[in-house]
Amino acid sequence: MLKVVAQFFIKNGEVEKALTLAKTLVLETRKENGCVSYELCQSLGKDTHIVFIEEWESQAALDAHFQAPHFVDLVPKLQAMTEREAVITAFNKVM
Repeated sequence: MLKVVAQFFIKNGEVEKALTLAKTLVLETRKENGCVSYELCQSLGKDTHIVFIEEWESQAALDAHFQAPHFVDLVPKLQAMTEREAVITAFNKVM
């Protein structure tokens, strides 16, 4: 199993639009083969900080996610609303 934490730092004034795109990404991604879980979270202290917390069955499933039409369409739009580069970290699940 793989875990991914993808943090996005949204520009002020773009939060609602970004959340709409992010919610669509979550709904479509949850339909993908190999997606165990895919959650969207928003910081309690700073609403411009959103995080996707993901779990994938395999690296192959994650790689396929990166090629999915909804990912290819929505992620660049989401990145265009950020004030700085996203921080994406992948982990092997140990326990």
